[in-house]
Amino acid sequence: MIEMRMAPTNKILSIIMIRQSNKLYYPDNKGIKLFVEQNKINTFWVDFETGSCKYNNLLHRLYEIVIFQIANMTEEEQEREASRFFFFLLDDNVREDIGNYLNPLLEYWKSIGYLKFKKNVYNKMNQSIVRYVIDYKDVDGNIVISKKYSSIKQVSCDIGSGKSSSVYYIMKKL
Repeated sequence: MIEMRMAPTNKILSIIMIRQSNKLYYPDNKGIKLFVEQNKINTFWVDFETGSCKYNNLLHRLYEIVIFQIANMTEEEQEREASRFFFFLLDDNVREDIGNYLNPLLEYWKSIGYLKFKKNVYNKMNQSIVRYVIDYKDVDGNIVISKKYSSIKQVSCDIGSGKSSSVYYIMKKL
């Protein structure tokens, strides 16, 4: 759900506030949750004249806090959190406005040895024909998410090619 309200301004439709109901990824931490709530990161201002997003500085600060949290995790916790982040990115409704936060976060995961197979944050279907469905499973074998793909190239953007990925998945050709 997207809620839109006019901002108090003299310029008609130049600035609006949009409240996103899509989730934002961050590790389960009370301090980070408090930072997100206090700074209303799920609410942002967009200036249509300049095309800028007023909260990029907040997203950068959130990135720094999340990186600090991940760096202080044990290797086992990092592995679980990397899986959680990967499954978050597989969702078809990943917010487009937080790319300035998610892209550096993906690069950080790659730099510490996780998610090297994931090529980019956003992986949109270029064709309308669904040719493959992949069921992604957690370590216990439970299906976490099913994702539809239109080509093998699109699949390789998410899971790499060959056996380079440590993600558990079952591919079904339609």
